[in-house]
Amino acid sequence: MLRKRPSGSNNSAGVSVGVTDIRAEPDFHSERLSQALWGTKVKITGDETGCFVPINLKDGHSGFIRISHLRIPFRASRRDIRITAGMIQVRKSPSPKSETILLVHFNTEFSLLNQKKQWVEVSLGKEQSGWIPVGSFDSIESLRLKSPIINNIVKTAKSFIGTPYLWGGIAPSGWDCSGFVQAIFKQFGITLPRDTKDQIEKGRSVKYGGHRAGDLLFFKRHVGIAISRELLIHSSAHHGGVFVDNLGDNADGFGRELLKNLQAIKRII
Repeated sequence: MLRKRPSGSNNSAGVSVGVTDIRAEPDFHSERLSQALWGTKVKITGDETGCFVPINLKDGHSGFIRISHLRIPFRASRRDIRITAGMIQVRKSPSPKSETILLVHFNTEFSLLNQKKQWVEVSLGKEQSGWIPVGSFDSIESLRLKSPIINNIVKTAKSFIGTPYLWGGIAPSGWDCSGFVQAIFKQFGITLPRDTKDQIEKGRSVKYGGHRAGDLLFFKRHVGIAISRELLIHSSAHHGGVFVDNLGDNADGFGRELLKNLQAIKRII
C-alpha cells in the first residue's frame, strides 16, 4: 500500500532506534545496502510504501527505511559526545537497575545535558532524555585529537575481534568489511566513504612491504586495516566476523589467497 505524505510535511527525519537497516527496495527481504545509527539525519524523498519510505543520506546514499524507525520531523542538535563502547543501554534514570529505553552502538553521538556522579544525561530529542554510564563515551573533540592516532586505531579495531559479520552492517552487532573500516576511523574523527569502491579512491598509494599499521589494504571487493606489516584485521564473511589474518611468511591458504587478490594499499593517516 502506498500512502502519500501530508502536503507541506517536513521531509527531514532522524533515526529513532539504535540501528536500522537501509534496504534496496521497500521490502524486508530486499538487499541490506547499509545501516544508520540513532540520530542519523535522513531526507525523505517520496511517499510511504507499506512500512517503508525512500530516503537519502547526507553522503548521497539512498534506499528505504522502516518509517516506524524514524522521528518526523527531526531537528538536529549539536553533538558533544561519541559512544566508544561496543553497545550500551540508555536508561530512564541514573542507575544500572533503571529501565532501558534505548540500546545504542559504537559511534552513536549525543548532546550532553547533565552529570550525576558516574552517569551523564543525554538528549533524545522532543524534550526526552536518558542516562548513560561514564566510561562508555568520550567527547568528540578529544577523540579527534587523541594521539598516537595509529595506535588508537589498531587498539580499537582489535577490541572488536570476534564481533559478527553482516552484509551492509556498520555496528558491532554486525558489520561488513567497509562498514568496519569506516566505523573504526570515524571514532577518531576521520571520515571515509561507506563503500569499498569509494574508500579505495582516498589516501595515497603505498607499495606492499612499505606499508605500516593503519594503512588500508584493498582486495577484490574487500578491505581491511593493517595492524603490522604482516597482520590484517578485517570483518570477513569467510571467518564470520572480525578476524586477524597473517599475510606474511606464516600465512595460511586464506591469507595467501587474499594476497593474490591485493589491488591497492592506501595510507589515510
